[in-house]
Amino acid sequence: MSWYKVIKAKHEKENNIVEMFGEVGFEITASQFSHDLKALEGKDFDLVINSPGGSVFEGLAVYEMIKNYSGKVTAYINGIAASMGSVIPMAADHVIMGDMSVMMVHNPWTIAGGEAEDFRKAADTLDKLKDILVKAYVGKTGMTAEAVAELMDAETWMDAQEAKDFGFVDELNEDLQAAACLSDKIVVPDKFKALIPQPKLMSRKYAQ
Repeated sequence: MSWYKVIKAKHEKENNIVEMFGEVGFEITASQFSHDLKALEGKDFDLVINSPGGSVFEGLAVYEMIKNYSGKVTAYINGIAASMGSVIPMAADHVIMGDMSVMMVHNPWTIAGGEAEDFRKAADTLDKLKDILVKAYVGKTGMTAEAVAELMDAETWMDAQEAKDFGFVDELNEDLQAAACLSDKIVVPDKFKALIPQPKLMSRKYAQ
């Protein structure tokens, strides 16, 4: 079941809400996101993210659409923003992270097969993709490319305060509580497991 949803504002003073809960490229597709952005007609919207990551190419398409959107986009990290799920909010105008949420950055990876030359090509492609992701993080944080690359090499997990200190987020929100959305592809360090409660503890602002 898809956890991707667009909630249109009922009043002019309220922002539209786009909820991106799930894996990029599966629950969240660039095609659907593009269709929904057009429907918003350039109006400001809140992008609520709870994603363990997913397809790099789908994620980059979503990133570019947000970056080029005419209205203001405020990203709320609610639960987990890992891998491509951490890249997408970098395109927003302002990023707010719940103090019980976590963020993870790491190098892109793939599954390859074939002869030696196929593996060399796969490695070259991953290097190019990493350079692109580094640019997205640098553009938001103001860190050097070398510093960002080191964080990615180490597969860095950050709590909300650490993410803010590095510059990945602009603001912390104590009222934005975490909603669980973990993929079996993501191994969460023990120190963060207690930070991720069940979905019933979603943000009061975005509770359904």
